[in-house]
Amino acid sequence: MDTGMQPAEHEIDLGERLLQASDEDAFSFLGIQAESLEIAEARTAQRRTVPQWSNDLAVAKVLSGQRASKEELLRYFEKGVGFAKSLIGKLEVQLRGVLCEGNVVRKEIGGLQDNTKEVVRYVASLVVGVLLTSLPGAVTLAITSIATTLAVILIKKNLTRFCAIGAQAVA
Repeated sequence: MDTGMQPAEHEIDLGERLLQASDEDAFSFLGIQAESLEIAEARTAQRRTVPQWSNDLAVAKVLSGQRASKEELLRYFEKGVGFAKSLIGKLEVQLRGVLCEGNVVRKEIGGLQDNTKEVVRYVASLVVGVLLTSLPGAVTLAITSIATTLAVILIKKNLTRFCAIGAQAVA
C-alpha cells in the first residue's frame, strides 16, 4: 500500500531507539502520542488551531535522562497498550494484508532482519498506508510518527507471531 507518505529520517532514528528500549517504554511513548492525537482531534472538532505535531514531549518523558515519574509512565503505558490493542485489533485484516503472506512474514520484510533501521523504515511505511485509511481526522504528520511507533511495537512483539495469530500477539 504505497501512499507516497513516508516516515521522516528522524522518525526512523527514533523508531530504532524505541526498538532498543523496553516494551514498557515503547508503549508509554505510544500512550503519549495517543494522548496528543486525542487533543489534536478535539481541537480540530472545535475548529481551533492544532499545534504542529512533535514527539519532543514523548522523548523527554520516556527516553531522556529526566524521565517522567513512575506513576506518569505507568499511566502512559496503560494508554499505549489500550491504543495499540484497539488500533491493531481494528486494523488487523489490513495490517496482516501488508505485513504477511498467509501466516508468515512477507519475504521482503524477512530479508531485512539484519538491518534494524531498514526493518523499521519498511514496516513503518506499510503501516502509514493502513493508518491513513483509519485516522482520517488525525493530524497528517501524526500518522507517520504513530505508524513508526506502532511498527516498532509489532516488531518487538514479533511479526512472525502477529502473522500467525493476529492481533492477540500484541496482548
